[in-house]
Amino acid sequence: MTKTIADETALQKGLHDEPLDLAVLTAPPEDPAIFRQRYLREKLFLCVTPDHPLAKKSSVTL
Repeated sequence: MTKTIADETALQKGLHDEPLDLAVLTAPPEDPAIFRQRYLREKLFLCVTPDHPLAKKSSVTL
């Protein structure tokens, strides 16, 4: 089963407690007990209409 969990701390805890087999994180974990391997290197683009409030921002953090 695939499950989406946005809390990376919860993901790392899930790996330790073993309900999770795999997690995709936005940054490598500092915990040396968690094996990590770069998965992809790609640019992502946030697309909105020109009148959307985010269109006025130079960057967006998710």
